Amino acid sequence: MSSRDPKLFGGKTTLAIAVAGLALGANGPTLHAQPNDESLTLEVVRVVAQKREESVFEVPAAVTAISAEMLANSGINDFSGLTALAPSLTVKDAENTGNASINLRGIGTFAFSIGVEPSVSVIVDDVPVVQQAQAFNTLADVERVEVLRGPQGTLFGKNASAGVINIITAGPTEELEGFIEASFTDDDEYRVNAALSGPIGNSAGFRLNAYTHERDGHITNLTNGSDLNGDEGFGVRGKLVIDASEALSLQFIADYSERDVVGTAFTYRDIPSGAALFGAFPTFLFTDGITPGDDNRNTRLDYTPKSDNEQLMTSFKFSYDLGGYRLVGVTSYQDWSYVFEQDVDGTEFNIAGAFTGGALDGGIYQIGPFDADQITQELRLESPTDGNMDYVVGLWYSDANTERVFNRLPLFVADWEAASGNTNMAAFGQLNFHLSDRLDLTAGGRFGREEIDVYFQDFAAGTVYDSDDSESYAVGKLALQYAIRDDMFTYASISTGYKGQGYDISSGFDQSRADNPVGSEDAVSYEVGLKGSLLDGRAQFSVVAFLTDYEDFQAQSSKIDVNEGLTVKLNKVGELRTKGIEADFAAQLSSSLRFDAGLALIDAEITEFPGANCYPGQTEQQGCVGGAQNLAGKPLANSPDFKYNLGLTWQSAPAGWPVAAFANGNYSYQDDVNFSLLGNPRTVQDGYGIANFSAGIEDLNGRYRLTLFVNNAFDEEYASFIADNSGFYGGVPVLTQLLPRNAERYMGVKARFSF
Repeated sequence: MSSRDPKLFGGKTTLAIAVAGLALGANGPTLHAQPNDESLTLEVVRVVAQKREESVFEVPAAVTAISAEMLANSGINDFSGLTALAPSLTVKDAENTGNASINLRGIGTFAFSIGVEPSVSVIVDDVPVVQQAQAFNTLADVERVEVLRGPQGTLFGKNASAGVINIITAGPTEELEGFIEASFTDDDEYRVNAALSGPIGNSAGFRLNAYTHERDGHITNLTNGSDLNGDEGFGVRGKLVIDASEALSLQFIADYSERDVVGTAFTYRDIPSGAALFGAFPTFLFTDGITPGDDNRNTRLDYTPKSDNEQLMTSFKFSYDLGGYRLVGVTSYQDWSYVFEQDVDGTEFNIAGAFTGGALDGGIYQIGPFDADQITQELRLESPTDGNMDYVVGLWYSDANTERVFNRLPLFVADWEAASGNTNMAAFGQLNFHLSDRLDLTAGGRFGREEIDVYFQDFAAGTVYDSDDSESYAVGKLALQYAIRDDMFTYASISTGYKGQGYDISSGFDQSRADNPVGSEDAVSYEVGLKGSLLDGRAQFSVVAFLTDYEDFQAQSSKIDVNEGLTVKLNKVGELRTKGIEADFAAQLSSSLRFDAGLALIDAEITEFPGANCYPGQTEQQGCVGGAQNLAGKPLANSPDFKYNLGLTWQSAPAGWPVAAFANGNYSYQDDVNFSLLGNPRTVQDGYGIANFSAGIEDLNGRYRLTLFVNNAFDEEYASFIADNSGFYGGVPVLTQLLPRNAERYMGVKARFSF
């Protein structure tokens, strides 16, 4: 078989990574291996954070690498679970996944608008997703996840001003092999995941993956007795790699998935005395059987919320060896559709009938489908790495379009459709100068131009608005890295980020919004770090200190008014600053025991934001003057001051045993967090910690594996979002919450057969 490009053809030649949310580390011995001295040495992680595979030590950036093994040991099956293994990563949940946000170092994008790009770019097998909501999917047959913290615009593009989540799925193997895995839990979930991989003749390889899952909901709708917040879906992925010649390697990927959620539904967290819907209807009319509280899992809805997600991603990649130089091209197409239905008032009360004297009927609900597609083309040239200088240069093109239809009925009527387009062209390059045997200088830049357009038709008002705009941008990076010794490096860097201008597309859109898109967001980040190995390779560590300034930060806020209904606005926050320290550590304590830890201390604050909306009930003494407040000096929403995770893995195969035994424990903690951009003190989730445990056995050939697991072992209650609904309740602060599945203990069993 001809030699294969390791970036295209994975499998047994790919280094395994076993890092519990760390930027470092690698697998310890397999469970069926006999203990020996070599098992005490941690392998060095190989990542593609700079567009080509290299040691994580050699990357002058903050990188967290999470392996498939650590995902399994931690009981993580979907994107949101990554927050337990990457301390700088947080996720803000929402009733509609399209409104959720992904945050790194406190920075993310919470926006209702389809015309606004995220600050954190999610990339799957070299392809960035169009809409952030696409990321909230099942993690199946994943080789590793790389979390790149801080601006990454030079190599990854304009919508990476806060960082990148790079997901690499498993590739073909040199030999025919596969697995089937099934799990069942006591909260009525089943998962089945299977893969088959191997060679095709002497010059090609394939990998097929298929999965399905279904889980009953953990929220009860007392109106009809149904379960809400359940989840089901399936997916298939195929990879084909062809060594067309000694120099040319080709890769084809097709990935299709569906995910349906019955929910997500809010529950009442607090109902103060005197609360009345629209100031007129006492809450006892629609809260029978409901006891508000942080553990309340009952609601009453007359409209069942749901969301349906369907996605197709295809890509073609070639790698051509030009005698030491390598030409790489990636072409992709993706199509995503998403439909949501939502009970706006969150009750079973006949609001429409009460307001119209019976002319209308039912509560307030809203629905709306999304459709997005994108084509991308990247072409890059990679130089050899054995000279005094090496580089990566390339060209980028993308064309993305998203359409949305929105209907809110029968009160506060909204009826519109919108389309947003974004075309981006860029040239980029990054050069590494080897100034000496131990000193490297990295310099890079990206220069691009984007064109945006919008179309908005308001059917209720009978109006049409459209416009277009364009803007050029430039970002760059400069880093100096010094090798203290062969396995220890220190670096200092400065990098800039850019997130393009966007349209504030929501109810209330008009020609003024069309003609005046929300301006672009810029970032400047300073970073110093130290990382390497200790104790003859038995331990690895990383410590990073950073400071990042954001100018013209794009942020969404909403307001509920009895007369106007729900209104949303995309704000331009003047300036933000996030600074802090991140530390990672991994150690092989013995041939059978491994320890992992990660820590993020982050201070994210608004440094300039005059004229922000007041939060509900805010007084003049609390800073509300003339209906506005100055948020300068206030902490940023959804940014805990500190997070940490701890992991301990034990594995042993004593002589004479027919099986190997293993056990794993992971604990993650995050400080209190406010979900409101406006600083509402009522929407704070107190700090909490989640512990997951697993244990099991595996035969000595590694073919059969049985695992027992428990997630949230100590039954810790927490909310993934808290909302203040004062506007709906006559100024009384009625609080609602989203409770994730992991906010209560569940346990299960998982069986795996490999061949």
